[in-house]
Amino acid sequence: MPVRYICGNCGYILSVFYEVGQDYYGVPTPEEVYRIHGGICPRCKHDLSMPTLNDIRITSARKYEVGRKIPVADRREVSIHH
Repeated sequence: MPVRYICGNCGYILSVFYEVGQDYYGVPTPEEVYRIHGGICPRCKHDLSMPTLNDIRITSARKYEVGRKIPVADRREVSIHH
């Protein structure tokens, strides 16, 4: 499941982490995303703030079937195995 950091003002996706092995550093922390963008949303220029526990949402886009190939954010297909 991707981890997305989104501007609370305009909904711009600030950062997305799709899967383990995507890069050397792993999932960025909220502070790292804040520093990468200088504390300002690149789209709406609104000041960013650190998320609280109430800001975090865990959702599932859909249920996946075992053995079914799914696209991962316009990248490549991944098989799901149990």
